[in-house]
Amino acid sequence: MDDGAFRRDQDRGGRTGTTVDALTRAQIAEHFHVVDAFSIPRLQYSWNRKTFEPSTIPATMFASADAKSALFRDRYDIIKQRLLNNPLFRDASSFENENVREDQGKIFKLTPIPHISTTPPAHHVTLGMLTRMPDGRYHVEDPHASVPLEFPNKVARTPGVFTETAFVLVEGYWTGEVLRVETVGMPPGEGRAESDKSYKNIDFFGGPKSTESPERLLFIEKRLAEIHFVILSDLWLDQPKVLSHFRTLLSAYSTPDFTPPLAFLLCGPFSSRPYLLGASHFDAYREGFNTLADIIAEHPRLRESKFVFIPGPGDPWDTKVLPRARVPKTVTGRVEQKVPGAVFATNPCRIKYFTHEMVLYREDLATKLRRNCVVPPDEDEEPDAHVHLVQTVVAQSHLCPLPLDIRPVSWAYDAAMRVYPLPQTVVLADRCDPYDVAESGSTFMNPGSFPTSGWSFVVYYPGSGRVQHR
Repeated sequence: MDDGAFRRDQDRGGRTGTTVDALTRAQIAEHFHVVDAFSIPRLQYSWNRKTFEPSTIPATMFASADAKSALFRDRYDIIKQRLLNNPLFRDASSFENENVREDQGKIFKLTPIPHISTTPPAHHVTLGMLTRMPDGRYHVEDPHASVPLEFPNKVARTPGVFTETAFVLVEGYWTGEVLRVETVGMPPGEGRAESDKSYKNIDFFGGPKSTESPERLLFIEKRLAEIHFVILSDLWLDQPKVLSHFRTLLSAYSTPDFTPPLAFLLCGPFSSRPYLLGASHFDAYREGFNTLADIIAEHPRLRESKFVFIPGPGDPWDTKVLPRARVPKTVTGRVEQKVPGAVFATNPCRIKYFTHEMVLYREDLATKLRRNCVVPPDEDEEPDAHVHLVQTVVAQSHLCPLPLDIRPVSWAYDAAMRVYPLPQTVVLADRCDPYDVAESGSTFMNPGSFPTSGWSFVVYYPGSGRVQHR
């Protein structure tokens, strides 16, 4: 096919006789998919084959103890293989019988932890998980061994929040008994383009596969630059003032002055008070969704928009274990009956739109990370707290790198919490102030709390990557 014919075929959007500009909302919506956390591909890295393969851990919420050890091993393997793809890092064992020229520049030689304890006093750089032992001392460990750490009063550090069970790079001096920490850092992130060079044909994200070529889908996506999503968090349905402001928002988008969003991405919790088992809370919670269904039905111009509901902390039947299931059907019946585009998703969930990949996660993560940090951040950097948060998620390739006793994760479904390779967009819905920041080629954003941040929300244009805080 010549270039001119290819472009004409692109302009048809893959549909005979239909230009991209003439695609209907229904045709565009066919390329919008919500991916359930429990259906995401569960992959593990094979050091023998140097690639990712399907996990051998059974997919069940009641996994065996083997699944718990596999959880941390898989996190470690993802970060280590990513690190060894970075030209700044090499495995120390690869330097054996090899003459390294001084003019090659700075290369960090990673020493496996089992080798440290068998060497005489020397400086080392190693990768491992921060762990606190029963005696209260911190260690750094990998799948094979651990060594104790000794922290000075002030330690050099890179941006990030260092908690127990986080995987870190430690540079220090091995005395023969302890590793005296000189610098502790987050493993450098890896952009999507770099990941695709190695694993372009592996589906990490999940969701339906299109029969059209990625080039064609990307062309259409870019042409549909005015397609947008509205993202907001803490839609408290038990508060009349919140419902009133949300009705105002829907009314504005129902006027000819505004193009209706392709999707409203609505994060919980959907009540201002945590749900407690009992008839009174159940009735009030269900009534909130019934009222919301009536409000949305008042705006027929939004009938073709998707309404995606992501549960938050305190929503009903919250087991405190991630990923958490959708809001139960017992309270969402009227919404699903009156709103054709209603989708009740898991937390976290994923959105696939043409070639665009988006992850949404509702958690008060900034506060929990700060409360559990091992190496306190510099107070002078506190105004940029969201930068530390984003750096941590990118470095750990994980949405919630907290100890399991602080924020439990289902051992067999930890893959649902991964962000590797990095998607184009990550929404970390939190009660902290709104922000958006670019990191490693991806966009990270927080819409803020709708009721407590001045009725803030985000308008996001996936075709162009534009973010508008409203």
